[in-house]
This record gives sequence, structure tokens and C-alpha cells, in this order.
Amino acid sequence: TDTDTDTDTDTDTDTDTGGGGNYIYAYVEDGVLKSAEVTGSMASPSDSYKLVDANDIVLRFITQGSLDLPQDFKIFDYDTEPTQNRYQGGASFEANVVIQFTAAADGSIDYSQFSVLSSDMSLSGSFVPLYYESADCTGQGYLNRTGLGVDGTVYKLNGEWIRLPLRDYEATNVGITAKSKTNPTPLATDPCEVTNELVTLAVIPIAYDPEPIRLKLSAPVRVVKP
Repeated sequence: TDTDTDTDTDTDTDTDTGGGGNYIYAYVEDGVLKSAEVTGSMASPSDSYKLVDANDIVLRFITQGSLDLPQDFKIFDYDTEPTQNRYQGGASFEANVVIQFTAAADGSIDYSQFSVLSSDMSLSGSFVPLYYESADCTGQGYLNRTGLGVDGTVYKLNGEWIRLPLRDYEATNVGITAKSKTNPTPLATDPCEVTNELVTLAVIPIAYDPEPIRLKLSAPVRVVKP
């Protein structure tokens, strides 16, 4: 699994989905979907293939791996938090509201399967426990953001969309002492596991609706030569 460090970089490296490269991604600002292309010191790679939607919005650059669909891409939502980092590259994922998408083989667009999480093994999605300061899994549930912000900060948790709060690397992380957490064992008689552990990157999930962002994307998505 991914581990969370203060020097996170873009980990899109699998060759099946054309990942790779620390270049920028498309973003939404003032309600408008804008291309990943920029100028100046952070200029986009003009000699790279581009992943574009039906409106020719550049979603990202393909700098290594397969040129075929499916392709993964991300959208930065700058409208949700005005304090966000304005560089939409891999190293700044955790300091931004970042939604993971996938362009399927037919060019259609959907949320990435990696965005689906579950704290209940009976539900679909990658399992992540919820942590509690109580001894019986009651009260406020916390996520451990370690590893979750490496590729994005918006997730569908137990069927409800949430986002992680923006990470402040300069802040001192006190965390919580968890006395219980949801049990990952599918056949467990008690879905709550008593524990005693320090969760230094404990965060409270924030309700979030990514659908307005998804609706700004136009299928079919395609790959364009430089």
C-alpha cells in the first residue's frame, strides 16, 4: 500500500493506464473547467501526447506508458477551498481537492475504482478502518489519511462521497488515541475492534459532491498526438 510522506509525488506509473510523469492536470476554477496547459517555468511538455475530452480540454499529458484507453486522470477543484495550492501536480495532491477519474476503453468517463472505500467488509471498495476515541465505535469516526492523499483526496466512503481536509505540512500533527476501530474481518461477530493506538494523521471526512465536476467533462475522451 502507499505510504504518506511529506514529499509525496505522483505515483501514476502503471503502464496499463498510461500513467507517469509529474506534469499538471486539468482543474476547475470559477466554475470553469480549464486545460492542464500552462506557460512559464511550469510549462507543459509540448512534445507529449495529450489526453483530451470532447471539448478539447487537456486533461493531462501522457509522458510514459500505454497510449491506449483506458487512461486515468485527475481534476483539481479550486472552487471548494480558496486556500489551495495553485500548482496542480503530483506533489501537491494532499494540499488540494483532487478527484480521480478513468476514461474507459470506449472514451466514456467515470470515477476511478480507486476512489471507492469501505469501512465495512460487507460493502464494495478498498477497506479502510474508521477510528474512534470511544471504546465501542460510537461518536465521531476518523479516517487515517496515511496513504489516502497520494493520488487524490475525494473518495466514496460507504456509499457517500467525502473529501479529506487539506493537509498543512507545516502544522504539528497531534492526532488521536483510538480506543476502537471498525473490524476488517468479514466473519467477525463484532464489527467493532477494541484497540489502543495513536493515529497521527486522523482526519474527519467532509461531505462533498463531485458530480458537478464530472458533468463538466465531455465524452468521448481521446489521446491526441503532439
